[in-house]
Amino acid sequence: MGSTTGGAIGTHTVTGSSISTIITSYNTISVQYEVEFVDNDGNTIEVLTVSENDIESINDI
Repeated sequence: MGSTTGGAIGTHTVTGSSISTIITSYNTISVQYEVEFVDNDGNTIEVLTVSENDIESINDI
């Protein structure tokens, strides 16, 4: 699990405290991750592709 580093991302407002799960990683020129954000009921809010600079480990929080 991870957390975004903040701001409005995509069509929904995903804050820096939003909890997410990395579902895929892409090892292209720069590492990117496909990340799923869910609400408190487990419903998907948004799935985004982000760079490794956009996320941090939940262990780092």
